[in-house]
Amino acid sequence: RQNIIEAPREKRLEILAQALARPEPEVLITLAAAAGLDVASNLETDPDARGLLPARLVHEYQLIPIRCAAEDKGQGTEDGSATTDSSSALSPPSSARPSSVSPSSVSPFAVPPSAIPLHLATAWLPDRTMTEWLRTFTPRPLVWHLAVPERVHQLIIENFGVGSGSLEDS
Repeated sequence: RQNIIEAPREKRLEILAQALARPEPEVLITLAAAAGLDVASNLETDPDARGLLPARLVHEYQLIPIRCAAEDKGQGTEDGSATTDSSSALSPPSSARPSSVSPSSVSPFAVPPSAIPLHLATAWLPDRTMTEWLRTFTPRPLVWHLAVPERVHQLIIENFGVGSGSLEDS
């Protein structure tokens, strides 16, 4: 367990899979199910949300804002806990917004931008520290998804460039 905690976020799934002697895709699905999170596949970045988060935060926590057609049913909330009810206090009921809400597709009078969920794909389970840092940059409800670490990393490089330093240094 200590090896996993001490490893960089993007390597934790690999180390866990090796420790369990199981393939990474199987471990990812099992980990997501145990945490009550969705596994994001066919990742596509959300260009409307990309500017919300600084590159250092994205690199440090190996997370990326993504587009998501599925609404919050059964997906992780901002503190990393699961929600099985789409009417959670963290986001408005799905009946109150169209199924594919994005800031650019909503009339400014229909839904306030701060009520639009921010879908985030991450290479490892979110924690309280991650959530607290994200809260400093956006009031939007956070919806977590686990994803293949290599793909998350690739999208980070494509959208945010190569990062350096850490949040602790700032």
